[in-house]
Formats: sequence, C-alpha cells, structure tokens
Amino acid sequence: MSTINYTTKYSPLIADRFKLQSFTDKYAGKKFDFDGAQTVIVYTIDKVTLNDYNRTAPQSRFGTVNELGDTKQAMTLTQDKAFTFSIDHGVNSDQLNIKHCNEQLKSNWDEVCTPEIDKYRIEKWCAGAGITATGPALTRENVVETVLRASAEMSNKFVPKQNRVLFIAESVYILTKLSQEIVGIDTLGKEAVSNGVVGRLDGMDIVAIPDAYLPDGVSFLIKHKDATVDPMKLKTLRVQKNPPGIDGDVGECRFYHDSFVLDSKVNGLYLYTAV
Repeated sequence: MSTINYTTKYSPLIADRFKLQSFTDKYAGKKFDFDGAQTVIVYTIDKVTLNDYNRTAPQSRFGTVNELGDTKQAMTLTQDKAFTFSIDHGVNSDQLNIKHCNEQLKSNWDEVCTPEIDKYRIEKWCAGAGITATGPALTRENVVETVLRASAEMSNKFVPKQNRVLFIAESVYILTKLSQEIVGIDTLGKEAVSNGVVGRLDGMDIVAIPDAYLPDGVSFLIKHKDATVDPMKLKTLRVQKNPPGIDGDVGECRFYHDSFVLDSKVNGLYLYTAV
C-alpha cells in the first residue's frame, strides 16, 4: 500500500476572542483635574441654618453670625497598572508574521484592561452607595416597580433626574424586557446602541452589564454621573522597536487611574441587593 502524507496548513487569520466596549466610561465622573498631583483634596461648604428675621433686634437681625464652615475629602490615586510583551522577529517570521504589535496592544487593552477598569469602578461605586436596599429577588412582575421606586427615592433626596444611568445585571435585564409594565415606558430594548445602552427607563439610560461585574446578589445600581470622580491620569500604549537585547518589537502599556465616591453626593448612588 502506498504511503499518503497529508499536509498541515496554518491560517494567517487570527481567531480573536470576543471583547466588549467600556460600560462605565460614558458615565464616569471627570470634572476634577489630577494633572500634576497624586492626591486631590475636594472641599464641601457647609449648609447654613435658616432663621426668622428679627425686625426689632438692635443688631444681627438675620441671626447669629458664624463663620461658614467646610469639610474636605482627599482622593489619592492607587491603581497604577501595566503589561508588556515581546514579538521576536525570528519567531514571527516562522509564524507567517501573524503577530503585529500595535494590533496586539489594542486587543489586550480591549480584552484585559477595559474589563478590569469597568469592574473596579463598579465595585467602588457599589461600595460607596449612599442609598442601599435589600428586597425580594426581582421578577418580571416586580422589577419595573422596584427600579421606579429606587429612582423616586433618589429624587426625594434631591438627586437630579438628569445624568442618571441604570446599570442592571444581564439576568435581571431579561426580566425587565419581559415585564408587562414596560409597555409605553420610554424605549426599552428598542435598539441596542453604543456603550451597552439597551434602552431608557424613567429618563435613565439602561446599561445591561455581565452579572459578574456586580457584587454577589446585587441586581442593579443607579448612578448619577456627578456622584463620583473617576480619573484616568495616564493611558500609555506604545511599541518599542528593537530595544537593546531584543531583535523584535516590545509592546508596553500603562494606565494610572482610580475611582472615588464624593462624600457630598453619596445619595447619587442607589444599590439594590436581592435576599
């Protein structure tokens, strides 16, 4: 019998993994400037005490004069992350030159760094929520009412309705979309758009996020954009061409960031946990 030698062929196409855009970046607080500093101190001015005007008092008819006080909150960046890799020219030439440094930097940013940043921010936001509630597991019968009551509680604490977002676990979003109460309420699931937004409810963007991004048991988080400070001070992605000691390219990435809940705006975060 003749011997038949079959050929093995390697494809020049790369089987990339699935990746997601950032869920949090659009809703991160970016008002405060960390340029030139690791720590930023934010002042909050005390509220005044309201008095009755005294028309007959010989002086200080507006009330007792006291110096206007304040509190301060220090925010210090802690998250200084990095990665690196090399692509040897000899190895790459023996592999159909399938590895390109720029492409792999972008791919690893999307696959590794973006989820890390999202998870960190959401963890900090959940931990700093000023309004927390526990209740029954959400169902298609109660999910919409629960979200609306949460939004109303924020409004009752004077949190503006504008710039709120509802981060909801994917498994809970299914129930929301199937709820009979959703008919006629804004646009839910009508059309998926960028940044994971799947619709609107009570004036809020709805962002369905993987269940694993939320702490155990958490069904949803409502956030006002200005309740947090989420600086990205450095974001470096670069290619070192033939650095000393390596015949090839070296990819380097560094990002320096953090996330803080403002003490004066903790009620801009509402956390619901099912028990």
